[in-house]
Amino acid sequence: MKNKISVIVPTYNVEKYIRKCLDSLVIQDYDDYDVLVINDGSPANEQVIIDEYQQKYPAVIKGIRKENGGYGSVLELGFRESDADYVLICDPDDYLAPHALSTLMKLKEESGADLVVGAKNLVYDDSEEVKYDPSFNPEFGAIEDGRVYRKEEKGFERFYFLEPSPHAKLYKRELVSEITFPHKVSYTDNLLYFYTLSRVNSVVYCAEPLSYYLINRAGNTRTDLKPTIIDAWVTVFKSIAEQCPEGSEIFWYRLFEAFYSIYYKVDQIKGDEKLKEEKYELIYTYLQELLPHKEAILKKNEEYQQDTSRMKAQKAKLLDPASSQKTYRSLYHKRLYGSLKQSVKNFVLNNAALSRLYGVYHFHAKYWYARNDERMILHPQVKCEALIDEGVNFFGYYDKPCVAYGHSLLHRVNSTSLSYDQKVDLLVDGKKVSETTTWNWQQGSMAAWVDETHILHNFFDGRAFRSKAVNILTGECREYCFPVYSLSKDKTFGLSLNFSRLAKLRKDYGYFNLPYQDLPANEEDGIWYVDLEKDEAQLWLTLAEIAAFCPREDMQGAVHKVNHIDISPDSKRAIFLHRWYVGKKKYTRLLCVDIATKELHLLADQDMVSHMAWVGSEKVFGYLRRKDGKDGYAFIDLEGKETVFDDPALVDDGHPTVYNERYIVTDTYPDYTCRSKLYLIDVQKHSVTKLGEFYSGKKYQDDRRCDLHPRFDKEGKSLTFDSVCREEQRRTYHLDLSELIEEERS
Repeated sequence: MKNKISVIVPTYNVEKYIRKCLDSLVIQDYDDYDVLVINDGSPANEQVIIDEYQQKYPAVIKGIRKENGGYGSVLELGFRESDADYVLICDPDDYLAPHALSTLMKLKEESGADLVVGAKNLVYDDSEEVKYDPSFNPEFGAIEDGRVYRKEEKGFERFYFLEPSPHAKLYKRELVSEITFPHKVSYTDNLLYFYTLSRVNSVVYCAEPLSYYLINRAGNTRTDLKPTIIDAWVTVFKSIAEQCPEGSEIFWYRLFEAFYSIYYKVDQIKGDEKLKEEKYELIYTYLQELLPHKEAILKKNEEYQQDTSRMKAQKAKLLDPASSQKTYRSLYHKRLYGSLKQSVKNFVLNNAALSRLYGVYHFHAKYWYARNDERMILHPQVKCEALIDEGVNFFGYYDKPCVAYGHSLLHRVNSTSLSYDQKVDLLVDGKKVSETTTWNWQQGSMAAWVDETHILHNFFDGRAFRSKAVNILTGECREYCFPVYSLSKDKTFGLSLNFSRLAKLRKDYGYFNLPYQDLPANEEDGIWYVDLEKDEAQLWLTLAEIAAFCPREDMQGAVHKVNHIDISPDSKRAIFLHRWYVGKKKYTRLLCVDIATKELHLLADQDMVSHMAWVGSEKVFGYLRRKDGKDGYAFIDLEGKETVFDDPALVDDGHPTVYNERYIVTDTYPDYTCRSKLYLIDVQKHSVTKLGEFYSGKKYQDDRRCDLHPRFDKEGKSLTFDSVCREEQRRTYHLDLSELIEEERS
């Protein structure tokens, strides 16, 4: 039988889920397949269901009962009982798309690849939510749909970072039948995948999600962590090492990374130090399997990790047979029982005076330890260069393009001073076209492109803050009566605020040319509407009106302000942050206002909203305290409905900017290594790719800090960001993303 497929369904205590799984399998549109449903001695009643389906679909369903032996024993039996050419494993709490088998086999036949792996959808128990998961780790490079990757190519290594779960993977039965699976342990799908990958010569990837993976069922191996799971991991990965002695360099490196992953998991299991010490000793028996491959592991580690010199030395000692066991025991003893250094640290932190001194030490120490580290670390598929590779220059905020109409727009400071008491030049393609004394490091002078020949920026005329449009070709200017914070996309009006109020309450974003200590009353301050066609400005929405909308008790007697105004792409609405202070405590909510009617909408009100960006004109995306009580990223529509966007990389606040509603770039603030990170989010694939890491020096703190503030170019597929990573001079960098952003299909 040519190209017959057997779908193997291992069942154990899944009575609640198995019908949905089998229903998806009996309706496959592929002609030549069967389904082997193997009951691994389950105490539940799924055998009744298996018998029912076998009777109803005798040509497809074959039920098999066996004594309990674990996941691996089921795979062994399934491979032996099957007479098919190819096998696919579908866990009984998961299910397949109706065309899954036909799609995978078609891709296999057209490509001639030895192994087919695919994307999947993540689904949740008792929820309708579905998330796309490409299964690969984009940090190590994207895997292209339908492309055949051959073992001799560099791109083949990316599959070693792909999730090893069996979902949407089509295996050649003849090859996998040679595997000896350990019995009565979980995670044997790692053995199946790594064994196969080490033996095939080519792999093809399917980007279409054909499998639906239930990830939060109580009791499944992705949900709970017990001491026996450490045992299972060690058993499985030792088996991988033993059965694949001819593995490649990347193979052994990935097994070494698995060692570290298991090692760090010990902290998560419940138990005393004695139990954990037993687990650490067990893990070492796995590390011993890797020692003969030291050189291969360290070579790939240098390629894939940005380790500190200390971490590099630690890994070298761990892999050296002469020092391995001593180094390992020293490491885990420190984790279990602490060290003299940790004991001293705990004593210091428990003493108020010493704790303050430690805070000062820690602040300076992180820069000392990072002093020799790489200042800029880039994803291999992006290209980066400074727009102007000299002097001090920057653009400012994240909510508007720096590069548009084939030109770049920058601010230039003609000294290395961080003082606001100096002029800045406005540059187009490196040539000065204007200047201003009204600016700050975070937002510059709110400079923006009006059209291909005009820019707009704020300035101080000696009496008041104003704005001007400058013709970049002739230098001619048109001045307006009021500064602009956010410019409408049709360029007919802007919204603005009191920059002196910001200087008082949040100097990062304020202007300092006028006295700013005395705050106007709430009835006399708020958001201004600036009519650029008529050159008129009016106090359009007062702080009193804003505070009176959906009021809260903690607003009584508070000091109010607005910030981060952003007009929607269709110029019909604007979002802004309403912040109020009670003593030193700060509260924030996200509001939306209709431009035509001034009608307000409450989008988020959980005390913390940071930075948001429009995604089209009907929803926004950003970092906030969500309705689940967690701080993170989410989409919010105009009714305030949230759609959470979680990813392990997106744990920190950032400044998101959007391109064509599919791609979003955001950043982070500097971490303990003094680096900020840039991430590319693919909304369609629900993937996150780290674009780079960028160093920030000690002098860039508080309102003088240098946030990356990424912003897509108007033409897309590239972006700019501000950084002090080179020579500790603030500059704007241009990042080409064309290799990571796909063309939109019509």
